[in-house]
Amino acid sequence: MDSTVPIFLIVMFVAVTCALVLALSMAKKKRSVEVAVSTSSEVSAQKFEQELRDHLAGSTQPVSPLTKKISSIVTAEVQKKTMEKTFEIKQRYDRVIEEKNKSLDLAEKKIKVVSDNFEKLDTSFKVMGEEKKQTEEVVHSMAEGVIMVNKKGEILLMNPAAERLLGVKKEDKIGRSVLSDLKEEQLVSFVQEPSEAGKSKEVVIQSQNDHVRKVLLASNAVIESEDGKTVGFVSVISDVTKQKELEALKNEFLANISHDLRTPITCIRGSLQLLCDTSVNQLSPTQEKFAKLALNNVERLSRLINDLLDLSKLESNKFTIKPIPFHVDNLIQSLVNEFGAWSKTKGITIQTKIEKPLEIEADQDRISQVLTNLIGNALKFTPSGGTVTVEGRRSADLLKIEVGVRDTGPGIAKNDFQKLFEKFSRIESQAMQGVSGTGLGLTIAKEIVELHGGRIWVESEEGKGSYFAFELPIKRPPPTPPEP
Repeated sequence: MDSTVPIFLIVMFVAVTCALVLALSMAKKKRSVEVAVSTSSEVSAQKFEQELRDHLAGSTQPVSPLTKKISSIVTAEVQKKTMEKTFEIKQRYDRVIEEKNKSLDLAEKKIKVVSDNFEKLDTSFKVMGEEKKQTEEVVHSMAEGVIMVNKKGEILLMNPAAERLLGVKKEDKIGRSVLSDLKEEQLVSFVQEPSEAGKSKEVVIQSQNDHVRKVLLASNAVIESEDGKTVGFVSVISDVTKQKELEALKNEFLANISHDLRTPITCIRGSLQLLCDTSVNQLSPTQEKFAKLALNNVERLSRLINDLLDLSKLESNKFTIKPIPFHVDNLIQSLVNEFGAWSKTKGITIQTKIEKPLEIEADQDRISQVLTNLIGNALKFTPSGGTVTVEGRRSADLLKIEVGVRDTGPGIAKNDFQKLFEKFSRIESQAMQGVSGTGLGLTIAKEIVELHGGRIWVESEEGKGSYFAFELPIKRPPPTPPEP
């Protein structure tokens, strides 16, 4: 029972007692009567208090009506307070139960989420395991060698083809440097740094007695982590020994046949030039037409032979550069004058936009060869009424010059840029139909520019013309030693 019940009973008892005493004292006027009544009231109050205590204590003795009335009031009040407290306790209990149920529901949801995630993770691990197994099977069965190396140069993966090509065993190489312990074979050149995108490097493996030689082609790709850090690279190796041997035979054949053809071609050209000379011979219009046609074709054949010879020299590292100081602006103006007659016959305007003076140290004949190719290509592909502009300027740091040829021709698609500088490559497009060429000019031009320590590139958009340009250092860098 709540502690407020005894206090309430005492207060009620005192209040009732005071009321009885006051009522008795006012009803009697005489002092004697008042004294008697007062004494009687005190006795009655004491008796009432005792009866009330006995009743509350559970006594079975009969009590007065007033005591019963007060007792019933007190009992009702106690029941009311008890019900209120019971209801309050029930509400608190219900709230606690509700909160516990919510916590349980939340915990069940979290457990379900964790269970679902675990199932997904388990499924992902199974899928990854299957994919890993399939990848390993593919790598294992590849004809090309595959090597995976970490950033320390230690081999992580090597397939059977790589073991065969490098003459090593995987068990001896995993976890060790790719260059260590090659047994009977000596690795002359190997790519430890990843090559540029889209390019490959040659790996030459040669036995110690130099009787056995392999030429491998290694294509490398960087392996990066999620945060972009390099963690290693993978190399795909192909045996190109036979291809290199065939290519060497082809180059030797081209060099020999080109050299052997040069002498008779020179004689034929001289004879045709003499035949076309009107001061020596009087030809009919028909004869002159066919003589000039033959001379033009001989000139074309001569250019083809020269290109083949140059390409052969470049591939065999026999192409020489003889740098001298000269003015590029004067060279450009001279070439523009030479192409003036051709541009007029085609109805094309050829002009210059040059900063003067532009003096560099380079091989004048070879730079002239590059410019001749670029200007000639621009005139070939620019339609009548178009414009060809030869530009020249210094770089911002005054250490390089940029020379370029801009035309108003049909333009080139971006996915064809790489093909432009490949050997015997021609772009298949409607605008290029009917234009002859060997497909070697830009290849040779690229090699010449790079031998000077420069670079060559193209900027173009279909239908908006093209800009072929190359950049050269004003002072030629020291020559690099030839590769073994």
